[in-house]
Amino acid sequence: MKKAILFFSMLFISTSLTFGQTATLSLPDLGEQPAGSVFFPITIDTIDDGIGTFQIFLEFDKTVLTPVDVTYPDPNFPRDEWMNNLVYGEGELILTWLNSEGTNTNPVPGEVICIIEFIYSDESAFSPLIWETNKPGPGKSEKVMTALWTKLGKQFTLKLIDGSIGVSQ
Repeated sequence: MKKAILFFSMLFISTSLTFGQTATLSLPDLGEQPAGSVFFPITIDTIDDGIGTFQIFLEFDKTVLTPVDVTYPDPNFPRDEWMNNLVYGEGELILTWLNSEGTNTNPVPGEVICIIEFIYSDESAFSPLIWETNKPGPGKSEKVMTALWTKLGKQFTLKLIDGSIGVSQ
């Protein structure tokens, strides 16, 4: 009996550590835009738990897009808790957010968590940003990815959406 209780307890713990949290993040395509500054908001469309840490890894065509800046309109994700690497690799960028208080932040579905500004150099070209989920870093063996975790280290199952309409300001 003790072995059965131990078995089911371990099964429950391992299942709850690997499944359960889900989120959907969306990113607009550039579409047809005039050359100049373009802004890509990253939105949390759906989420069912609080976030303790997350990382966004995107690829883009560096001959068409040049990353300039990232702004953080959401007070749930303060600027001083971000680490940005807009030139992680050729045509790649990584944004990492860590909650400095070690707690979960509970975003509301529909919140824009950050806005990435690019200079768009060629209005005849089409260059969407692409979510990257499991790829070795440049010159490195460890993999980088777009991922969200709770404060206890439970990883979210993500749905990443490319689409919608590019935003020009």
